Amino acid sequence: MDCRPASVQVEDRRGPMIGAWGFKFFEGDHDHDIAAHLSADMGLSKYNRNPKMQDSLLHPKDRDFVIQHIQNPDELDRVFKKYFDMLQDYKVIDIKATLKEETMIDSPRYYIFLLGLLAMQLGCTLSRKHRRWMKANWDSCLFMYERIDQAKMAAFEYQNGTPLKLGSMTLHEKECSLAPNERLNVPNNAKHVFVMRMHLDNEVAKGKGASITNGVDINNAFSHDAAYIAALEHIATEKAKHSAGMDSVPETPSAPADRESKATQWASNQAGWDRLKQHKAEGPAPPVKKASTEEMAKILADLKNGSIGRT
Repeated sequence: MDCRPASVQVEDRRGPMIGAWGFKFFEGDHDHDIAAHLSADMGLSKYNRNPKMQDSLLHPKDRDFVIQHIQNPDELDRVFKKYFDMLQDYKVIDIKATLKEETMIDSPRYYIFLLGLLAMQLGCTLSRKHRRWMKANWDSCLFMYERIDQAKMAAFEYQNGTPLKLGSMTLHEKECSLAPNERLNVPNNAKHVFVMRMHLDNEVAKGKGASITNGVDINNAFSHDAAYIAALEHIATEKAKHSAGMDSVPETPSAPADRESKATQWASNQAGWDRLKQHKAEGPAPPVKKASTEEMAKILADLKNGSIGRT
Protein backbone atom coordinates (compact mmCIF):
# COMPACT_ATOMS: atom_id res chain seq x y z
CA MET A 1 0.00 0.00 0.00
CA ASP A 2 1.27 3.45 -0.90
CA CYS A 3 1.35 5.47 2.33
CA ARG A 4 2.94 8.62 0.90
CA PRO A 5 1.13 11.87 1.66
CA ALA A 6 -0.89 13.03 -1.31
CA SER A 7 1.34 16.07 -1.68
CA VAL A 8 4.47 13.96 -2.28
CA GLN A 9 4.98 13.74 -6.00
CA VAL A 10 6.11 10.52 -7.62
CA GLU A 11 8.96 12.31 -9.36
CA ASP A 12 10.43 13.21 -5.97
CA ARG A 13 10.81 9.50 -5.27
CA ARG A 14 11.61 8.27 -8.76
CA GLY A 15 13.88 10.97 -10.07
CA PRO A 16 17.04 10.16 -11.98
CA MET A 17 18.99 9.63 -8.73
CA ILE A 18 17.61 9.11 -5.23
CA GLY A 19 21.13 8.96 -3.78
CA ALA A 20 20.11 9.26 -0.13
CA TRP A 21 16.96 9.63 1.93
CA GLY A 22 18.66 10.08 5.31
CA PHE A 23 22.03 10.56 6.98
CA LYS A 24 22.27 7.34 9.01
CA PHE A 25 23.69 3.96 8.05
CA PHE A 26 21.92 2.29 5.12
CA GLU A 27 19.85 5.40 4.38
CA GLY A 28 21.43 5.86 0.96
CA ASP A 29 22.36 4.10 -2.25
CA HIS A 30 26.08 3.97 -1.40
CA ASP A 31 25.60 1.77 1.68
CA HIS A 32 23.12 -0.37 -0.25
CA ASP A 33 25.69 -0.88 -3.01
CA ILE A 34 28.31 -2.00 -0.49
CA ALA A 35 25.75 -4.32 1.14
CA ALA A 36 25.26 -5.85 -2.32
CA HIS A 37 29.04 -6.28 -2.67
CA LEU A 38 29.25 -7.99 0.72
CA SER A 39 26.24 -10.17 -0.04
CA ALA A 40 27.90 -11.28 -3.28
CA ASP A 41 31.08 -12.07 -1.33
CA MET A 42 28.99 -14.61 0.56
CA GLY A 43 27.35 -15.97 -2.58
CA LEU A 44 24.09 -14.16 -1.89
CA SER A 45 23.20 -12.47 -5.16
CA LYS A 46 20.33 -12.15 -7.58
CA TYR A 47 22.68 -13.63 -10.17
CA ASN A 48 23.28 -16.86 -8.24
CA ARG A 49 21.88 -19.90 -10.04
CA ASN A 50 20.68 -21.36 -6.76
CA PRO A 51 17.30 -19.72 -5.99
CA LYS A 52 17.91 -20.03 -2.25
CA MET A 53 21.06 -17.93 -2.61
CA GLN A 54 19.33 -15.12 -4.48
CA ASP A 55 19.09 -13.02 -1.36
CA SER A 56 20.71 -10.14 0.53
CA LEU A 57 22.36 -9.44 3.88
CA LEU A 58 20.54 -6.13 4.21
CA HIS A 59 16.90 -7.05 3.68
CA PRO A 60 16.83 -10.86 3.41
CA LYS A 61 13.79 -12.54 1.91
CA ASP A 62 14.55 -15.73 3.84
CA ARG A 63 16.03 -14.42 7.06
CA ASP A 64 16.53 -17.81 8.72
CA PHE A 65 18.36 -19.19 5.69
CA VAL A 66 20.63 -16.15 5.42
CA ILE A 67 21.47 -16.29 9.13
CA GLN A 68 22.24 -19.99 8.90
CA HIS A 69 24.42 -19.36 5.84
CA ILE A 70 26.35 -16.57 7.56
CA GLN A 71 26.88 -18.62 10.71
CA ASN A 72 28.32 -21.57 8.82
CA PRO A 73 31.84 -22.17 10.16
CA ASP A 74 34.18 -19.37 9.06
CA GLU A 75 31.81 -17.87 6.45
CA LEU A 76 31.45 -14.46 8.09
CA ASP A 77 35.08 -14.44 9.18
CA ARG A 78 36.19 -15.36 5.65
CA VAL A 79 34.68 -12.16 4.24
CA PHE A 80 36.04 -10.11 7.16
CA LYS A 81 39.49 -11.54 6.41
CA LYS A 82 39.21 -10.61 2.72
CA TYR A 83 39.04 -6.90 3.53
CA PHE A 84 41.28 -7.08 6.60
CA ASP A 85 44.00 -8.59 4.40
CA MET A 86 43.65 -5.63 2.03
CA LEU A 87 44.55 -3.32 4.91
CA GLN A 88 47.52 -5.47 5.88
CA ASP A 89 48.92 -5.41 2.35
CA TYR A 90 47.54 -2.11 1.07
CA LYS A 91 48.71 -0.90 -2.32
CA VAL A 92 48.06 2.65 -3.53
CA ILE A 93 45.05 2.63 -5.85
CA ASP A 94 43.89 4.79 -8.73
CA ILE A 95 40.67 5.98 -7.10
CA LYS A 96 39.02 7.25 -10.25
CA ALA A 97 39.67 3.99 -12.14
CA THR A 98 38.65 1.85 -9.17
CA LEU A 99 35.33 3.65 -8.80
CA LYS A 100 34.69 3.43 -12.53
CA GLU A 101 35.33 -0.32 -12.51
CA GLU A 102 33.25 -0.69 -9.31
CA THR A 103 35.66 -3.30 -7.99
CA MET A 104 35.82 -1.28 -4.76
CA ILE A 105 33.65 1.72 -4.03
CA ASP A 106 35.03 2.64 -0.61
CA SER A 107 37.83 1.96 1.84
CA PRO A 108 38.25 -1.65 3.02
CA ARG A 109 37.76 -0.23 6.53
CA TYR A 110 34.25 0.85 5.64
CA TYR A 111 33.47 -2.55 4.12
CA ILE A 112 34.57 -4.22 7.37
CA PHE A 113 32.44 -1.93 9.51
CA LEU A 114 29.33 -2.35 7.36
CA LEU A 115 29.86 -6.12 7.31
CA GLY A 116 29.73 -6.03 11.09
CA LEU A 117 26.57 -3.91 11.10
CA LEU A 118 24.85 -6.22 8.61
CA ALA A 119 25.67 -9.29 10.70
CA MET A 120 24.64 -7.53 13.92
CA GLN A 121 21.27 -6.54 12.49
CA LEU A 122 20.65 -10.25 11.91
CA GLY A 123 21.80 -11.14 15.43
CA CYS A 124 24.81 -13.13 14.22
CA THR A 125 27.93 -13.93 16.19
CA LEU A 126 31.03 -12.03 15.11
CA SER A 127 34.53 -13.30 15.74
CA ARG A 128 36.52 -11.71 18.56
CA LYS A 129 38.92 -10.31 15.98
CA HIS A 130 36.09 -8.60 14.09
CA ARG A 131 34.59 -7.19 17.30
CA ARG A 132 37.98 -5.90 18.49
CA TRP A 133 38.52 -4.26 15.11
CA MET A 134 35.17 -2.44 15.27
CA LYS A 135 35.90 -1.17 18.79
CA ALA A 136 39.30 0.09 17.71
CA ASN A 137 38.08 1.69 14.47
CA TRP A 138 34.59 3.00 15.14
CA ASP A 139 35.92 6.57 15.04
CA SER A 140 38.42 6.14 12.19
CA CYS A 141 36.10 5.78 9.21
CA LEU A 142 35.07 9.43 8.74
CA PHE A 143 31.47 8.77 9.68
CA MET A 144 29.05 11.64 9.31
CA TYR A 145 27.86 12.94 12.67
CA GLU A 146 24.43 11.33 12.47
CA ARG A 147 26.20 7.94 12.57
CA ILE A 148 28.38 8.48 15.63
CA ASP A 149 25.86 7.11 18.12
CA GLN A 150 25.04 4.19 15.83
CA ALA A 151 28.71 3.30 15.40
CA LYS A 152 29.44 3.47 19.15
CA MET A 153 26.38 1.41 20.02
CA ALA A 154 27.33 -1.30 17.54
CA ALA A 155 30.99 -1.38 18.61
CA PHE A 156 30.48 -1.39 22.38
CA GLU A 157 26.93 -2.55 23.18
CA TYR A 158 26.09 -5.31 20.72
CA GLN A 159 25.25 -8.69 22.23
CA ASN A 160 25.71 -11.77 20.06
CA GLY A 161 22.36 -13.35 19.27
CA THR A 162 20.31 -10.19 19.81
CA PRO A 163 19.55 -8.36 16.53
CA LEU A 164 20.92 -4.82 16.57
CA LYS A 165 18.34 -2.07 16.09
CA LEU A 166 20.20 0.74 14.37
CA GLY A 167 17.21 3.04 14.07
CA SER A 168 17.78 3.70 10.37
CA MET A 169 14.89 4.01 7.92
CA THR A 170 14.27 2.24 4.67
CA LEU A 171 13.24 4.38 1.72
CA HIS A 172 9.64 3.18 2.16
CA GLU A 173 9.66 4.04 5.86
CA LYS A 174 11.05 7.47 5.08
CA GLU A 175 8.29 8.09 2.56
CA CYS A 176 5.68 7.05 5.10
CA SER A 177 7.13 9.46 7.67
CA LEU A 178 6.88 12.54 5.44
CA ALA A 179 4.63 15.31 6.63
CA PRO A 180 2.18 16.99 4.25
CA ASN A 181 4.01 19.12 1.66
CA GLU A 182 7.36 17.61 2.73
CA ARG A 183 9.64 16.49 -0.06
CA LEU A 184 12.06 13.60 -0.13
CA ASN A 185 15.16 15.70 -0.66
CA VAL A 186 18.30 14.81 1.32
CA PRO A 187 21.80 15.91 0.26
CA ASN A 188 23.88 12.82 -0.48
CA ASN A 189 26.87 13.79 1.66
CA ALA A 190 28.16 10.22 1.55
CA LYS A 191 29.61 10.78 -1.91
CA HIS A 192 32.09 13.26 -0.44
CA VAL A 193 32.96 11.19 2.60
CA PHE A 194 33.72 7.90 0.85
CA VAL A 195 36.12 9.61 -1.55
CA MET A 196 37.96 11.17 1.39
CA ARG A 197 38.18 7.75 3.09
CA MET A 198 39.87 6.34 -0.01
CA HIS A 199 42.26 9.28 -0.26
CA LEU A 200 43.06 8.90 3.42
CA ASP A 201 44.01 5.25 2.91
CA ASN A 202 46.26 6.21 -0.01
CA GLU A 203 47.86 9.07 1.90
CA VAL A 204 48.69 7.01 4.98
CA ALA A 205 49.98 4.15 2.83
CA LYS A 206 52.23 6.46 0.82
CA GLY A 207 53.65 7.79 4.06
CA LYS A 208 54.66 4.23 4.95
CA GLY A 209 56.30 3.60 1.57
CA ALA A 210 53.47 2.01 -0.39
CA SER A 211 53.12 2.23 -4.17
CA ILE A 212 50.83 0.64 -6.77
CA THR A 213 52.99 -2.49 -6.56
CA ASN A 214 54.40 -2.39 -3.02
CA GLY A 215 51.94 -3.00 -0.21
CA VAL A 216 52.18 -1.90 3.43
CA ASP A 217 50.18 -2.59 6.58
CA ILE A 218 47.79 0.30 7.32
CA ASN A 219 45.44 -1.63 9.59
CA ASN A 220 46.74 0.00 12.76
CA ALA A 221 47.83 3.28 11.20
CA PHE A 222 44.63 5.00 12.23
CA SER A 223 45.20 4.30 15.91
CA HIS A 224 48.15 6.69 15.81
CA ASP A 225 46.70 10.16 16.08
CA ALA A 226 49.68 12.02 14.62
CA ALA A 227 49.73 10.08 11.35
CA TYR A 228 45.95 10.14 11.02
CA ILE A 229 45.63 13.87 11.65
CA ALA A 230 48.61 14.73 9.43
CA ALA A 231 47.06 12.75 6.58
CA LEU A 232 43.69 14.44 7.07
CA GLU A 233 45.23 17.89 7.04
CA HIS A 234 47.37 17.12 4.00
CA ILE A 235 44.38 15.88 2.02
CA ALA A 236 42.26 18.80 3.15
CA THR A 237 44.74 21.46 2.18
CA GLU A 238 46.63 19.96 -0.76
CA LYS A 239 44.52 17.25 -2.36
CA ALA A 240 40.90 18.37 -2.44
CA LYS A 241 39.10 16.52 -5.20
CA HIS A 242 36.16 17.06 -7.52
CA SER A 243 33.30 14.91 -6.24
CA ALA A 244 32.57 13.55 -9.70
CA GLY A 245 35.82 13.32 -11.64
CA MET A 246 38.16 12.84 -8.67
CA ASP A 247 40.74 15.02 -10.45
CA SER A 248 42.81 17.53 -8.51
CA VAL A 249 41.22 20.93 -8.16
CA PRO A 250 43.02 23.29 -10.58
CA GLU A 251 45.20 25.91 -8.96
CA THR A 252 43.19 28.87 -10.17
CA PRO A 253 41.58 31.83 -8.41
CA SER A 254 38.34 29.86 -8.36
CA ALA A 255 39.90 26.83 -6.68
CA PRO A 256 39.01 27.74 -3.07
CA ALA A 257 35.32 28.22 -3.92
CA ASP A 258 35.35 25.02 -5.97
CA ARG A 259 36.99 23.15 -3.12
CA GLU A 260 34.44 24.58 -0.70
CA SER A 261 31.48 23.50 -2.78
CA LYS A 262 32.61 20.10 -3.99
CA ALA A 263 35.11 18.60 -1.60
CA THR A 264 33.75 17.98 1.90
CA GLN A 265 30.66 19.88 3.11
CA TRP A 266 30.01 17.23 5.75
CA ALA A 267 28.42 19.46 8.36
CA SER A 268 26.13 21.46 6.10
CA ASN A 269 22.85 20.24 7.59
CA GLN A 270 21.10 21.02 10.86
CA ALA A 271 21.07 17.40 11.99
CA GLY A 272 24.84 17.30 11.66
CA TRP A 273 25.32 20.33 13.87
CA ASP A 274 22.83 19.01 16.41
CA ARG A 275 24.75 15.75 16.61
CA LEU A 276 28.04 17.60 17.02
CA LYS A 277 26.54 19.71 19.83
CA GLN A 278 25.47 16.60 21.73
CA HIS A 279 28.93 15.10 21.63
CA LYS A 280 30.87 18.24 22.37
CA ALA A 281 28.49 19.24 25.20
CA GLU A 282 29.63 22.82 24.89
CA GLY A 283 26.32 24.62 24.88
CA PRO A 284 24.28 25.78 21.88
CA ALA A 285 25.07 24.42 18.46
CA PRO A 286 27.02 26.74 16.17
CA PRO A 287 25.04 28.51 13.47
CA VAL A 288 24.14 26.31 10.52
CA LYS A 289 26.76 26.82 7.86
CA LYS A 290 28.83 24.99 5.31
CA ALA A 291 32.09 23.84 6.85
CA SER A 292 35.24 24.16 4.81
CA THR A 293 37.50 21.20 4.21
CA GLU A 294 40.06 22.63 6.61
CA GLU A 295 37.45 23.11 9.34
CA MET A 296 36.21 19.55 8.89
CA ALA A 297 39.75 18.19 9.10
CA LYS A 298 40.14 19.86 12.50
CA ILE A 299 36.78 18.61 13.78
CA LEU A 300 37.52 15.08 12.59
CA ALA A 301 40.94 15.27 14.23
CA ASP A 302 39.22 16.28 17.51
CA LEU A 303 36.91 13.29 17.15
CA LYS A 304 39.86 10.97 16.63
CA ASN A 305 41.96 12.23 19.52
CA GLY A 306 39.09 11.82 21.94
CA SER A 307 37.77 15.31 22.63
CA ILE A 308 34.53 14.51 20.81
CA GLY A 309 32.42 11.39 20.92
CA ARG A 310 34.00 9.27 23.67
CA THR A 311 32.34 8.68 26.99
